[in-house]
Amino acid sequence: MARKRLTISSGLEQYANAQAQGTSSTMDVETAKAEALAHLRAREHLQTIDELRKALAVVATNTGVDVLHAGTPAPFAAAARTVLMDAFGGCSGAEVEEAIAGAACNATDRSFVVAARDGDAVAAAGVVVEHRFRRADGSPAVTWELLWLACPERRRGAGGGAAAWAAIARVAAVRGVDGILVPSTDAALLFWARRATPRCPMSRVVLREESEAGDWIARSANLQKKGHVHRVRKLVAYRKLQICASPFSAKAAAPLKGLYAPRAATASLPAPSKGGRRGKARRGAVVAAPFEAEPNRWSPRAATHFWFFPGGAAPVPTLAESGEEPARVEVTRMDPRPRGDSFFEVREARDRADSYVLVERPRADSTFEDAPVVVGG
Repeated sequence: MARKRLTISSGLEQYANAQAQGTSSTMDVETAKAEALAHLRAREHLQTIDELRKALAVVATNTGVDVLHAGTPAPFAAAARTVLMDAFGGCSGAEVEEAIAGAACNATDRSFVVAARDGDAVAAAGVVVEHRFRRADGSPAVTWELLWLACPERRRGAGGGAAAWAAIARVAAVRGVDGILVPSTDAALLFWARRATPRCPMSRVVLREESEAGDWIARSANLQKKGHVHRVRKLVAYRKLQICASPFSAKAAAPLKGLYAPRAATASLPAPSKGGRRGKARRGAVVAAPFEAEPNRWSPRAATHFWFFPGGAAPVPTLAESGEEPARVEVTRMDPRPRGDSFFEVREARDRADSYVLVERPRADSTFEDAPVVVGG
């Protein structure tokens, strides 16, 4: 028997379209939000992807980000698509197109596009997938996976990526998701490791499959190329992050199991023999399948899994700060001999030989604060 599907009212659909187009609606915002949340939190699923997107668009009212749907003006939707394709088209173009259209979605995994505005322009755009599944104990779970997030090239470094992320977290908090997964590439690892806030803390347990094989940070070609190996090590140590291969590899990571679909057992695989080769299948032998991080697109084999908790409640210890290490403060001895001003790296010069001044120098990574935010690809 097929599960009953929900459908939004004509009033809510009209409100979502009017909101996207900047026109008036007969339904007030509080009534629209109440209906949208009732649909999103119901046990049944909405009938179509566009209805889900419209309901999320209503929930996102006044959060700083728009959720695109069929009623979004075509120029704005096209601009958001251009931002995403410019950033990820070369490596994941077909997947981005499928996610925008919803072609690869099903009843439990549905994608939507978010876009932060700067007037009529797009300041940042991203693709999120909402996953709905049941945990091993049968309880329902709703998680978001941020597949891609990018800013227009001319706007990078202006804080658009960080602002868009904060807005996405606000929408997720209102929606009531259990957690947001950010599968970060190494190129964006420093950006995401510093996105924790009191309203959306980040798990101190980070998943990366390569961590079982030793110093994966030093082996990362991307971190080596950018010269970020030392900075990543320093940030991990300072923030006391624990890197685990999977929720099944360490006791500290075990509470994250509830954020992934239950791991299936594979009865057809026999247990390995002492010599390392698989022997004949024993009757009734069941071997657990490898951790694939279902239902998510990227597993810890391909990306670093950062979990954020927009509702504040988290199953693991979290960071509620930005993750920034303190700026270096150095003591510089003043040289009394007359020299050019450029010699002194201080704000205030004194003429006594025993003068000491605390100098707060700009951090070398300050320009990375809003570098191209490449989540996946």
